[in-house]
Amino acid sequence: MPGRGYSKYQKLISVTIDLLLLFIVFHVAYYIRQDTLFTFKNNDYILILLIYLFSWWILINNTELIVIKRGVTLDKVFFNLLQNTFIHIIIVYLAMIILRLYGISRLLLFFAFLLEVGVLSIWRIVFYKLITKYRKAGFNFRSIIIVGNEKSAKQLATTFNTQNDFGYKIESILSNDLFNCDVNVYNINDFKKVINENKPDEVFCSLTPDIEDKIPEIIQYCEQHVIRIKLFPNFQRFVKKKIKIDFLQDIPILLLRTEPLESMAARGMKRLFDIFFSSFVIIAIMSWLTPLMALLIKIESQGPVFFAQERTGKDNKVFKMLKFRSMAVNKDSDKVQAKKGDSRITKIGKFMRKTSIDELPQFFNVLTGDMSVVGPRPHMLQHTKEYTEIINEYMVRHFVKPGITGWAQINGFRGPTPTPELMRKRVEHDVWYIENWSFILDIIIIVRTIINVFKGEDNAV
Repeated sequence: MPGRGYSKYQKLISVTIDLLLLFIVFHVAYYIRQDTLFTFKNNDYILILLIYLFSWWILINNTELIVIKRGVTLDKVFFNLLQNTFIHIIIVYLAMIILRLYGISRLLLFFAFLLEVGVLSIWRIVFYKLITKYRKAGFNFRSIIIVGNEKSAKQLATTFNTQNDFGYKIESILSNDLFNCDVNVYNINDFKKVINENKPDEVFCSLTPDIEDKIPEIIQYCEQHVIRIKLFPNFQRFVKKKIKIDFLQDIPILLLRTEPLESMAARGMKRLFDIFFSSFVIIAIMSWLTPLMALLIKIESQGPVFFAQERTGKDNKVFKMLKFRSMAVNKDSDKVQAKKGDSRITKIGKFMRKTSIDELPQFFNVLTGDMSVVGPRPHMLQHTKEYTEIINEYMVRHFVKPGITGWAQINGFRGPTPTPELMRKRVEHDVWYIENWSFILDIIIIVRTIINVFKGEDNAV
């Protein structure tokens, strides 16, 4: 059937162009460092080039090439590429050390990996857009049959019809109820006949009580005829979001959200980075900046240099968060958020807030383990109490350590939140971060935060 399948060719095309681009990237990096093209000064460079290409080929063939996966979003394609690139860097450097290729320029490899991220990112975006348009045009589709009651079948059919870039073509619907629909609806008892006539690539079967007695037969028949079957549970009336399935031995458990930081290895990596990064900031910046800020704060107003305020931390535990004092001492500091034109803010305080210098003492909180460099911003106890009652997922943000900066902050939700809607948006971003954490994501957030500090932010008060 025209337009059907061809996913294997997509992977072949993507991997081939990957290797071609990396071949070019390596030579461009060599030219930047050595000022020559296609003429290596020794055989070590030929060997490292072969390792560079072969390791990527092995890596990309043993991990999911997510760019061709149906229904995936572009941001996940990008993060998947960054993770693979990070692993690729480690493999190449380890190979260089093990094989004692000490004549290889480290700076050349650094340039190669920088170019790799940029060039492959552009290629992934182009390839993603091409596949999306190709599927929207009716090519590279998978033929499917939907099994379920009227509500579940129509819901799935609507999703596939509106998201035509998924590349699914609905042939028929099997159900206990006959109802009007854009495609033919047949009685579920005729499933063998319908499957034989349509010869689908996949069957999507809803786990609803009214058809549960037929499900084992349908599964068996599909597998006997080499047809993939996908089951979708009918729990939308309870939860309207993405979930994860885990197992306790052979018992399936539905998890409301993925939490990468539940992994001990992930937490260990994040904590190790927190210690190194906070130690660097404290030694390289805080050591000389603190006496200077102390002098300026004291000259303008009476009171302590540091402002310690109780905030809500991980697992709803209270800790004292440190800041350089940017306000005159006042009785409302634990209750009222700062706002633009706030008369409590001192002149030096206004500068510190605009440049985020007032937040730097929080690296001591990071070093002691109360906070992380990246995470949901910790709120005042009063706000935690208020917003818990009006925002359903508010307390979810306390599943992880609070951070100095976060996903919400770099996406425009820094500063005061005078309305529940603004706080709701911040919470949505915080929960997204918890569910999609990766080490690369933390690095991206830190880099964008540093850029915003120098560029200036409208929401800073």
